Amino acid sequence: QGISCMDLAKEAAFRGVQELDDDDMVGVIAFDSQAQWVVEMTKIGGNVDSIGESIGTIQAGGGTSILPALRMACTKLADTDTKIKHIILLTDGQAEQEGYSGLLSQAREDGITISTIAVGQGADAKLLQYIAEEGGGRYYFADQFASLPEIFVYETTVASKDYLNNEDFYPLAVDSSEITENINSVPMLHGYVSTTAKGRADVILESDKEEPVLAAWQYGLGRTAAWTS
Repeated sequence: QGISCMDLAKEAAFRGVQELDDDDMVGVIAFDSQAQWVVEMTKIGGNVDSIGESIGTIQAGGGTSILPALRMACTKLADTDTKIKHIILLTDGQAEQEGYSGLLSQAREDGITISTIAVGQGADAKLLQYIAEEGGGRYYFADQFASLPEIFVYETTVASKDYLNNEDFYPLAVDSSEITENINSVPMLHGYVSTTAKGRADVILESDKEEPVLAAWQYGLGRTAAWTS
């Protein structure tokens, strides 16, 4: 018997929880036509197993109503004392088309960001793209259910770290490359966006925190590069 989309979604959520630090907090809301807290907002430290057990109790239901769940999450986060306030919204269905503008505007005022994951062709990709754009987060499309845990881990990692580094530094040469051929010195940079190099990437320049600033890799028959200054 194959693994259901719901099973993979639960695994993805738990894998995301495992990426968080002990002092981080997490809450989980399940929604179909109704929304309910599966995990009340709680610290990660000492609670990973119980959080996983609670996530495991989620059952598939009928209908998709995003607004009440999003409102519950935003209301709770607005009252939570934490530096980063982030929501990951995952759904495989269609939902209300209107009523988001005021909620998303309030979320921005409260310092809350929202990323969305559309699962399969049945998800309302246009709506989820809109929510992520207005919510200051990222949008993902998972056409293969099996990619859900990987997406969740990546998004949790990106969202839970302060990835904008506004500091002066000189990038350090790591690998030789045609890109930097005949360049003997580099200027000071005033900041960069934290990223993780792809497994097959050649990191050419890195920051003083050993994170990639310039990386290149093979893509199909061509080459591509990322410059994170």
